[in-house]
Amino acid sequence: YYLYAFQDKNKNLKVDSRSERFGFLAEPVILDTTYVKKVYPIQLFMADTRQPKVTTIRHSQGKSRLRLNKPVDSIYARSVHRISYNFTDNQAELDIYHSLPELDSVPVYLSSRDSLGQPLDTTIFVKTYTAKFIKEEFKIAKRNPQIDHRQKTYTISLYHTKPLTAYTRDSIFVQLDSATQRGPTTITFDTLRKLVNLKFDIPIDSNHRYQLRLGRAAFISNENDSSKADAATIDIRPLEELATLSIEVETATPNYLLQLITPEGTVAAQVRNPIKHVFTHLDPKEYKIRVLLDDNRNGRWDPGNILLHIPPELVHFHLNSEGKYPVPLRANWEVGPLLITF
Repeated sequence: YYLYAFQDKNKNLKVDSRSERFGFLAEPVILDTTYVKKVYPIQLFMADTRQPKVTTIRHSQGKSRLRLNKPVDSIYARSVHRISYNFTDNQAELDIYHSLPELDSVPVYLSSRDSLGQPLDTTIFVKTYTAKFIKEEFKIAKRNPQIDHRQKTYTISLYHTKPLTAYTRDSIFVQLDSATQRGPTTITFDTLRKLVNLKFDIPIDSNHRYQLRLGRAAFISNENDSSKADAATIDIRPLEELATLSIEVETATPNYLLQLITPEGTVAAQVRNPIKHVFTHLDPKEYKIRVLLDDNRNGRWDPGNILLHIPPELVHFHLNSEGKYPVPLRANWEVGPLLITF
């Protein structure tokens, strides 16, 4: 027998994987004369197990918007006609840009994978209609700024609402003082998710007020929009306002990821296979310590596949001596070493 368990919020005796947690045992339970009663722990998790598929396609002048029944991890499109494509603000929608004559249509081959590795391989047809989408404003939004005190680097991602066709590197810099500017060390582009990733080498000094500056028309969209000039202060906190956490790990598991999770549910720091490690320059707040068993060494948690009897990778949370998950850190604290066992 194969065992599985699930929440049944609507009491219909079947799993709705979009809203109900479920879990299963990958190995069968053999009931024979040698069977000995035992407890089978089943870890419940949330994963949309529906097969990805295309649900709708809307065409307009120069763009077709494809909608899927669920978000996917990756997607690749190709056609004999020149096209470009990217996700919208969610990974269940894809905009495909083209320059076809009116009423002409061309096939586009799509290949995609969801978080379970389930494939979508299909062919759609894109075409041009006279109808237009409501024109979207071209904006640049700053995401996930990070200061690395050890490497003396500042990294940040810029999300752009439209695809880019050009950028001016000299218009992207950190203003160190009235006379000194520092350009990016590296610039990388994630065209599918509309992200520009910037990395700067800067002196780490909390007594100075640095600014990230984007000059006017630093970025140009596919509709010839120019980005606006922008400036944002880089927050470098003094060491006495930060905290340190040290950990030691006891485990027989060879491959795992150890993470610090913020109260907002984001990953503040992550290390692979540590035996001893010191997390430094942490913002003072409460963290949870999470361990992901990375059996396939792909750097992320995988939910497995119940149809193929592939088990989900196990997840452990550290409990303190009081049986609580949060580890409180305050300014100028040095906590640990905490013993993490799994």
